[in-house]
Amino acid sequence: MRRRQDYYSKQAKADGYPARSVYKLEEIQRRFSVLARGMKVLDVGASPGSWSLYAARVVGARGSIVAVDLQEDFVPTDGL
Repeated sequence: MRRRQDYYSKQAKADGYPARSVYKLEEIQRRFSVLARGMKVLDVGASPGSWSLYAARVVGARGSIVAVDLQEDFVPTDGL
């Protein structure tokens, strides 16, 4: 059975993220500033890639992201 998309699912698609879970990381970042420009980030269990995309936008061009997942079909977008 397919679930209907809620507000955050629709917003994630509009913002260019594959999943709504990105807003959890966004809140963590607002509260605790866990990511910074130029940082190196390892995203383990990265599928579907929303957190990697968000982290890449925060760390910028001088930072780097390594995203790993056991799912073979995991293909990050947005230049990761």
